[in-house]
Amino acid sequence: MRQHCSRRLCPAYVHHWERSSAGWRGEGRSQSAEIVITKASSVVPTSTDAIHDVASGWLQVGNQRYENLIPVPLVEQATVRGRLELVNSQPLEVQGKGVTIRLVGEPEIVEELPPEWAPSRDAV
Repeated sequence: MRQHCSRRLCPAYVHHWERSSAGWRGEGRSQSAEIVITKASSVVPTSTDAIHDVASGWLQVGNQRYENLIPVPLVEQATVRGRLELVNSQPLEVQGKGVTIRLVGEPEIVEELPPEWAPSRDAV
């Protein structure tokens, strides 16, 4: 059994939102991200740590399922399952007991995000 599975996404496409009195303002950014699945018991394909481009996917952490968008930073100790559809490789399926996702390095602004994509009014 592996202790952890680590993947670096270079770059990841990140939605960054800031709330002000005028409402939400969002940017699409390009930035490296690191995903670490702790106590990984299943990783398919079983490749070594590598750099991949992700086209889509999902991640379930405990009872919370994320489709294509995952909050970052994310640190949870719960049952984790997921599938990442990779552009330059076979899909990556993971299972473990925890997850840590963090952004690495400086972001590059790609575009302004449309207001209809903004978080709900109740979001903090």
